[in-house]
Amino acid sequence: MMLRQLITLVLLASQAYSVDNGNAAEFKALCDLIRLAEAKNKIDISIDTSAADNAIKELDYLNLSAAEDGWKKDKNGLLAKKQPDDKATEREAWERHVSGLGEKDVKTGKYKYTNLTTQRRRGSLAKALSRTLTAAQALKASYDAYASEVQKAPAKAQQALTAALFGAGNTDVSSAGLRRTQADNCKDESGGIAGKALATDLLCICTGDQSNSIKLCDQTKTGGNVGDYTASDAAKDAYTAAVGHCPPAEDQTSPTPEALLQALTVFRSLIGRQAARATGAAGHYIFGQPHTTGACDGSSAQGMCVSYKTSLKGGSHDIAWAQAIDRAAQELATADKAKQAAAAVSGQLTAMVVHAWALFDDVLYEPEPHQTGAVSGKDTPKSAEDKEKECNAPGNDEEACKKLEDKGCVFNTEAKKCELKKELKEKPEKENQETEGKTGSTNSTGSSSFVIHKAPLLLAFLLFFNFLPLFKIFPFSKNFAT
Repeated sequence: MMLRQLITLVLLASQAYSVDNGNAAEFKALCDLIRLAEAKNKIDISIDTSAADNAIKELDYLNLSAAEDGWKKDKNGLLAKKQPDDKATEREAWERHVSGLGEKDVKTGKYKYTNLTTQRRRGSLAKALSRTLTAAQALKASYDAYASEVQKAPAKAQQALTAALFGAGNTDVSSAGLRRTQADNCKDESGGIAGKALATDLLCICTGDQSNSIKLCDQTKTGGNVGDYTASDAAKDAYTAAVGHCPPAEDQTSPTPEALLQALTVFRSLIGRQAARATGAAGHYIFGQPHTTGACDGSSAQGMCVSYKTSLKGGSHDIAWAQAIDRAAQELATADKAKQAAAAVSGQLTAMVVHAWALFDDVLYEPEPHQTGAVSGKDTPKSAEDKEKECNAPGNDEEACKKLEDKGCVFNTEAKKCELKKELKEKPEKENQETEGKTGSTNSTGSSSFVIHKAPLLLAFLLFFNFLPLFKIFPFSKNFAT
């Protein structure tokens, strides 16, 4: 009998009192999440696409530099003027694109790209560059997909964090969607709306609708009270007062994936922490200090909690605002991985550009082949003829001719055409005249003529030593022994 009375006394005492700071741990957990969500504008993840964009541009123009003139003009007739001229817009765009070949290097002031015309390996280079460009464009498509993920992530994460704070579709605390009483706002079963927004759940553990003397979250302050959550700005004003007691955010506070997930882990670890107070019902799904009946209705100066009974049913974690925070963390984590992948692809594109320039320069600066048996390594009439053709290629285009100045080309203002400098045309012809007739029976061709004219004697000499052992077999070998 005495034991029964003692138990009754303990139960009555627990019903009558709520301990100051009893929800301090839960309050801190929600405050940390709220401060992280409020810092959504500090999300700092971006991507600089200029390196990848420039790589594709350079490969495109290198490919164009090696292409045939017909392709540069109108894509070999694909964009030619016809009646009706339905390719006019596309042709104008192509012409603007081709004009980019006239781009100058910002450091040297010289033209960046050189039109290849008569180079011996221009055709094979054009094919190699075309294949390289095609492969690079495929890589660029994957790069753009990664870059898009990075660029969209901040807005998606910010939207998710706003939904976590105030509920889906809201940008501030709103009475829309709220229930009148604390009992219906702080449970998620039987028509309750608990778990929809961090703001509302904070009120559930700190602010009662029947008393303003509860100090569970901060013993130095009263929790205030909300008589009707749907009345005008009652809920908003109460939230402003409650969140004002949250520790201020540090300057470095930022909603990184790690910070968001760690804060969520702390929150989840506190669910059911005070379940022992619910002596008349289960409490493993209750966040905060429950009524002895297990209710979160704020009655009798207790029941300052949130019941996630439905959200946590069967091991699930369907608390709406927690899912929104998790979604924000995943968006940012995915964006970070996408940024790393994009950097790797950008490196591949840069390497392809370096390789393409090496191929291009190898063909552009390849020494011209010399005729067999030439007197010297100087230009022959044939190489001068090739240079003349190269200079003639721009025709009356003075700007194009200027790009070939390093080839010895000059624009003839009187004849209105591009041609090889006069002194370069006369020099190889004069040298050829001076050397004509000098390759006859003389030894002017060096080692090659020696091999030609001395070959019979050398052959006899080698045959003699090759057959010398045979002379020892025959009787007349004595004549050759000494």
